[in-house]
Amino acid sequence: MQMEGNIDSYLQQITDLKDREVLAYQNLYSKINDIPSLREKVRQGFAVYPLNVYSTSFNRLGQVIVEIEKVAYWPRMLSKGSPGRVYALNSEEFVNVTIGKLGYDKVELIPGADDIPDWIKGKKLALLVRPDDRSFREMERALAELSDKQNENFRSVFRIAYGLKKQEVVSEPFISDELNSSQLRAVQQIIGENKVVVVHGPPGTGKTTTLVQAIIELLKQNKRILVATPSNAAADHMIKSLLEFTKKVVRVGNVSRVDDDLEKHTLGMKVQVSEEAQLIKEYQKELNKVLKQANSFKRNFGHAERQDRRNLRSEVKLYRKQIKELEKFSYERILSQSRIAVGTLIGLCRTEIKAQNWDVVVIDEAAQAFEPACWAVASFGSRLVLAGDHKQLPPTLMQQFSVKNPYRTLQEKIVEKNPDTVTFLDTQYRMDSIIKEFSNQQFYEGKLKCAQKSEIASDSLNNLNDNCNEPLVFIDTAGCGFDEELQDGSRFNSGETSLVQKMVGIFSDEFNSIGVISPYSVQVKHLRKELKEVLLEKDIQTIDGFQGQERELIIISLVRSNTDGMIGFLKDYRRMNVALTRAKKKLIVIGDSATIGVDSFYNAFLSYAENEGTYKSAWEFA
Repeated sequence: MQMEGNIDSYLQQITDLKDREVLAYQNLYSKINDIPSLREKVRQGFAVYPLNVYSTSFNRLGQVIVEIEKVAYWPRMLSKGSPGRVYALNSEEFVNVTIGKLGYDKVELIPGADDIPDWIKGKKLALLVRPDDRSFREMERALAELSDKQNENFRSVFRIAYGLKKQEVVSEPFISDELNSSQLRAVQQIIGENKVVVVHGPPGTGKTTTLVQAIIELLKQNKRILVATPSNAAADHMIKSLLEFTKKVVRVGNVSRVDDDLEKHTLGMKVQVSEEAQLIKEYQKELNKVLKQANSFKRNFGHAERQDRRNLRSEVKLYRKQIKELEKFSYERILSQSRIAVGTLIGLCRTEIKAQNWDVVVIDEAAQAFEPACWAVASFGSRLVLAGDHKQLPPTLMQQFSVKNPYRTLQEKIVEKNPDTVTFLDTQYRMDSIIKEFSNQQFYEGKLKCAQKSEIASDSLNNLNDNCNEPLVFIDTAGCGFDEELQDGSRFNSGETSLVQKMVGIFSDEFNSIGVISPYSVQVKHLRKELKEVLLEKDIQTIDGFQGQERELIIISLVRSNTDGMIGFLKDYRRMNVALTRAKKKLIVIGDSATIGVDSFYNAFLSYAENEGTYKSAWEFA
């Protein structure tokens, strides 16, 4: 009885966490209505204006596409797949849209309507950020199911996760020459009959390789697997890896949020080419014909005409019902034939998915997942696998957490409360040992080892200085007058931008891939503008945008340079762990030692760079 009480106590904590996020979300979007002018909405990142329509067309799914010219400063809240609203100024006309492809200078909008409204052309248009609370409703459903004492299997997973129930870890025999010993242990535990398994995978340790191998072995056991991720990018990466081994996989989610190369593997596209597709098209054709006829009636007509229109409207409803039933049948049939479904945590929370029987739920990049969202998907299966690194990026949340009181993920809680469920992947294949070691000591208790030392590309910086050919270089801007500046609530550093340009110019012929990272979005915008001739947008990102990626050379612009020693959210050391572990061969960090050195973490990094790498002044590259 005491155990049930503990469950209820933990559930209340999770519910409170969800409720605070809902409130923060509502407070944010309530500001939109409080902002009187469009100009101010644009300034605060809630709107885009002017909206210049470039072209209109249809995609392969038959959806309307409106292509607009991208403005210079695209709001952070508007990303691929996010909802918005296009409206005409000085009018009540509007249409809800979904953001499609985001190009360098073009953006696709997918209207919710079946056709392009006539007023879109020839009027002054604006795009407004629109809230989407569906995810919170799914979280509430899952928490209600956990509270239901009849759902014993689901509650059993919860007890083990929170250390309220002991799990005797079972390892199923499995041998592979392609996996190291820690990866083998992880696979053996995943394919064993364990209710909960956690795979802690630091950067470059082959987490995806391990998961894919485990999922393929689960297939051989005739298991059905649901793979969930916090982001569409992570879901796309996972399904690409799985498709190398099996075709029995389907990508679930809005097609606008899926990589173009994966379109044919989406549930929506599979329905478009299904056995039911032709009949759906015929019904749709008849529906449009009847709808056109119903709308042809004039305002002034008699009783007979009114009855005719009523009959036609009823016919429209019938066709729509038949189309929905056919689509539902097609969805269910395709899913039943798929052994693996991949999507985002919330994207998988749909009736068709829940109706299927899933044996194992795998949550990849679990350290970036909001706990209530994890439980929303975990409720669909009888076993739970979490994989990620809680020493890297936490989830992006609306509610505020402090450095002293950070948000703790479900993975962190399981590691603490039931460590027997955890396998640590201890061998990294990405980084040179010198690049790896600082993070190893700061975050992984020195347990992380290198499979082999990377070959360091010849470093053309030695043309400037013979001592600058190491895998790790810190370039100190102290005393150079590279002061940080404030813009749109974020920060940038023009001096560091120029220095990054010089580094890219020096190394562009030396490395096959170069990435530029900054913690600040405005700095990223400045860097993209200055480097657009030599690097793609995807190569210049915030730390969050670079999670899961790697390049041969990484250049980090820290930005902060002030007399007060203020470093803002550079204090989030987990984010810096991500930035510091993206480079394979060479890492260049640019920053002001006088500012960042006040902090103990960065002071330790400066000492490490001086002892193990190359410590240079920006004056040397003036």
